[in-house]
Amino acid sequence: MSTDLVKIATDDAPLALFTTGNEDIAEVMEANLAGAEIELHSLPQAITPSGGGTQFKIEDGGTGDRKDEVIGVPLGWFPDGRLWGSEEMSDGQPVLVTHDLKTAYMVSDDIGDPDEATLGAAVLPDQGAGRRWYDLTKLAYCQWGSGKNGGKRAKEYRLVPILEEGALLPTVVRVSAASLKDVDRFRMNAFGLKPYYRCLVKASLVEVPKSGSTPAYSKVVFAKMPGELTKEQGLALKEMYMNPLAEKRARDILD
Repeated sequence: MSTDLVKIATDDAPLALFTTGNEDIAEVMEANLAGAEIELHSLPQAITPSGGGTQFKIEDGGTGDRKDEVIGVPLGWFPDGRLWGSEEMSDGQPVLVTHDLKTAYMVSDDIGDPDEATLGAAVLPDQGAGRRWYDLTKLAYCQWGSGKNGGKRAKEYRLVPILEEGALLPTVVRVSAASLKDVDRFRMNAFGLKPYYRCLVKASLVEVPKSGSTPAYSKVVFAKMPGELTKEQGLALKEMYMNPLAEKRARDILD
């Protein structure tokens, strides 16, 4: 953990983390997070509600809070996905895990409802790390129509940790399959010649009404906000948050 934040604090930065007078924030983080790893799934999660709605459900120790929007600096756009043993499951031990939405590795031999032959049709040659690997382009559960209401049985996400003003840890906006294309388009086009981790964004929800047999659902929408960080501040965020998050995901595959 670096204490260089003290050196680059400014009066007009959009985050309290960098504001003059809050130099002790670096000391607080150094003390409270010393030796602990920052991991995407252990951070507060902003979850899109099922069946429509315009408020995120915040999962953070069972508080059940809801928020209209999450505003701050994005610290990554991490692909992620799970195949569960049952469509009703959303926690516990999944069957397959992916970190790139292209290949997945098996986490549990207790596969639940999925068919062994269907899984077997997508098995890849040994990819190392002592894992059994699968090609998601060949896995039927990753195709539209394989799940409820015409969706995908396997859950696909983009995990976007956003550091809000005054927060010491980012909140992860979980972007589900219905929003992936729009969010990826935003990521590629919205920031111009600035790296995204020096810009401010707002994540919110819009409800898509029911159409025919397709029920109402919610989509995540991102917008770029005024304000940006200096190059030095951006590099500090990379050191403090982004690099540890990426390194932890890489180690998860090997563990």
